Amino acid sequence: MSWILRKRDGNLKKQVKSELNKAVALSEKGKYVEALAAVNRALEIGSEHPEVWEAATNQATVMTSFKATLLARLGRVEAALRCYDEAALLLKDNERGLADLWYNKGVLLSLNLGMHERAIACYDKTIKISPGYGLAWYNKGLCLSSLGRHEEALSCFEKALNINPKDASTWVNKGSALAIMGKIEDALKCFETALEREPKNSNAWANKGTALKTLGKYEEAEKCYIKALKFGPKDKFVEKMLEECKRLRLMSK
Repeated sequence: MSWILRKRDGNLKKQVKSELNKAVALSEKGKYVEALAAVNRALEIGSEHPEVWEAATNQATVMTSFKATLLARLGRVEAALRCYDEAALLLKDNERGLADLWYNKGVLLSLNLGMHERAIACYDKTIKISPGYGLAWYNKGLCLSSLGRHEEALSCFEKALNINPKDASTWVNKGSALAIMGKIEDALKCFETALEREPKNSNAWANKGTALKTLGKYEEAEKCYIKALKFGPKDKFVEKMLEECKRLRLMSK
């Protein structure tokens, strides 16, 4: 009888693993409803037969966190938040898993709900666990910028760049923080660095244009705005800035 039980457990574990692999494959194809169903099937097996988790506790927690991510992608925000909290209890002994979980919850809170203070608290938990988690520093910086706390945001962007100095978006946001603080020359250097990393970054071109316009360099600013429109989507604000630069350039002659 004991042999039969071990065999049954082994089959259940294979079934759980199969459902998880299926969920990942479906998620990669954007089939989130089907992926969620596969995760739920795996978790249902685990709830009915907890013995399948004995040698794979991490698998259960990863699936719970994955379920939260799928719920968020389906727009079921409140359910996703509850799921993240449930997963956090399961992941208490898995530091890397916890770091990812708090980061994902922070993204959901900031991008989907605009709850920047709560998101910052999540990013702080990620950073406490993993100080080298560059995306947590970056997203915390974005939240702080949204709250008007630009000096603190600047510090976060600098931390993110210490971890990944090649990321153009971080250079752009560092430059934006500096520009808002009135440090236009320093901001301009950041936008130029971003363009060295990513020559077709439309945000970097647009921000460089605005920095040059602020410095009264209208002709150079025009060229930047033209490139921003070339490399990025149609943007009425950039178009307006371009026309204003042309007007100011003509008036200055």
